[in-house]
Amino acid sequence: MKYVAYDRLLHPARASGGWARFCIGLLVFVVLGLVLNTSLAVGMADGLSRLGLLPRGVNELAEGRSPLTLILLLFTFLGYIFALMAVLWLFHRRSSLLGLIGSLPVALRQGGRVFFYSALLFALVSLVPSDPDYPLQSNIPLGSWLVLLTPLLIGLFVQVSAEELVFRGYFQSQLAARGAPAVVWLILPSICFGFLHHQPDLMGPNAWLITAWSALFGLAAADLTARAGTLGPAIAMHLINNLYAIGIVSQADYLDGAALFVVARPLDDPTLIWDWVPQEILVTFCLWLVARLALRR
Repeated sequence: MKYVAYDRLLHPARASGGWARFCIGLLVFVVLGLVLNTSLAVGMADGLSRLGLLPRGVNELAEGRSPLTLILLLFTFLGYIFALMAVLWLFHRRSSLLGLIGSLPVALRQGGRVFFYSALLFALVSLVPSDPDYPLQSNIPLGSWLVLLTPLLIGLFVQVSAEELVFRGYFQSQLAARGAPAVVWLILPSICFGFLHHQPDLMGPNAWLITAWSALFGLAAADLTARAGTLGPAIAMHLINNLYAIGIVSQADYLDGAALFVVARPLDDPTLIWDWVPQEILVTFCLWLVARLALRR
């Protein structure tokens, strides 16, 4: 299909250098992003350790098992945003991230609609009874969780914005602007996005299927970006998804520091492949359909 609206988002990228600059810029981003992200994490962990708030240092921060460590972990994604800003300026002579987002008023309007409709979908999903073998367990009292909600939302917004700016705003759009076929700029960044979530040490036999599900989520975000001509819908869909998965119902012992409820089911449980992952794939498909509906209204 023709993504007519996408052309407006690609216009700034077309005048920002050819394949060589893009490839070198992507490589520099990966290295610089990892350095800045790690530096932020180590700096935060060191400061908290000196105050006696983080006995195990950066390893404890990476686990996100408390509200403080989880929210700070989300803010380490600022390192990737700073790295992307540097690459845009050094290799593409672009001084702002706004060119990766598209028209800001349009992005806000589209994102607001997608967030609202997606929130309604997750409200319906929450009515589905939980697995009786793995019931929901209260993790944080509601009053305390409501206090945490604002900083959690800000942290999640930083995290999902960083990922969408990199994978859809930069990687995908630069490929499209350079004339790559749609099948390439839709699928290649989505596969890379999936591998970002590949954790075999944590997920065991489920790692590859969860990676595939993450890639499908990236593909849905890629399609929405091309349809809308802004990053607004992708950021909104990503935000509501992560808010539910990290802030409302999380896996116990994994990034559960600010979750209202947890499910005590190991991510390396072999039965997870047949029980949980297919449901997540279905929810992702429904999220994509709901977002498309929101964009048409």
